[in-house]
Amino acid sequence: MDLWSTIFLINGVFFAVICGVVGSKKGNPFGGAFIGFFLGILGLIIVVLSSDRNRHPCPFCSESILKTAKVCPNCQRDLNRKSYTPQIQPTVQKKSNVDTKEVESKEEIEFDKTWTFLIAYDENVQIAQRQVEPYGNDALNDLKTAYKEYRDVAKLQEVAKKIAATYESINKAQEHAKSIVSKNPDEAAKSLGLEIVRKQKAGISICRGGKQVRWISNEEHLIPYLETLLQKESAQKKRRVENSILLKE
Repeated sequence: MDLWSTIFLINGVFFAVICGVVGSKKGNPFGGAFIGFFLGILGLIIVVLSSDRNRHPCPFCSESILKTAKVCPNCQRDLNRKSYTPQIQPTVQKKSNVDTKEVESKEEIEFDKTWTFLIAYDENVQIAQRQVEPYGNDALNDLKTAYKEYRDVAKLQEVAKKIAATYESINKAQEHAKSIVSKNPDEAAKSLGLEIVRKQKAGISICRGGKQVRWISNEEHLIPYLETLLQKESAQKKRRVENSILLKE
C-alpha cells in the first residue's frame, strides 16, 4: 500500500466515524459513515445539513418534534390520537337586522297605502282625522297608531275624541304654566311639585320634598330652567297618552 492510499484510508475512517456519530443523532448512522468515508469533510457538511430523521412535523401545529414524543411541546396536543377533528361550534343563522328592517319597511308601506285609502274613502276615518288635526303631527300619529291596534274604523272617532281632549288639556296646562313662569316662578314651580328657596348671597335652591334637587345662581337662570321642566312634563304627558288611550279596550 503506497502513501496516498494510506492517507485516503486514514482520512476516510476518520470522517466515517465523525459522520457516523453525527448521523446517529439524526437517525441515519450508517448513511452518515458511508458519506463521510468517501467524501471526507464535504460529507461531514452534507450530514450536518441533512434533515433529522428522528423528528417530524407536528400534525396539529406543524412544528418540528421528536417522533417518539407523545405530547407536542408546542401546542400540547395528544399525539397518540390517530386523527384530530376540530370541534366546530354549530352556527345558528340569525335573522339579520337588514332583513328585519326590510320587513318593517314593507309593512309600513302597506299600512301607509291602507291609511291613504281610508282617508280618501272612509267617512269615519275622515271625521277622526279632522278631530285631531288641530293638535299637530303627534296627535295624527297617535290616531294612526290607534288604528294599528284596533283595526276597526268604527272605534276611531271615539279614540280621536279622547286624543283631542287630552292634547287640549295638555296645551292649556302648558300655556298656563308658561304664562305664570315669568310672572310668578314660585307658582310655576309649585305646579311641578317643586319649591323655590331663595338664600341671601347664596343663590336659589330648587327643592322637592324638602330636599334640594338643583342650585341656581340667580333669577335670570331660574325661568329657563322652569321652562325646560315644563317641556319635559309635557313630553311625559304625551307618552302617557300613548300608554293609556291607545291600549286595546
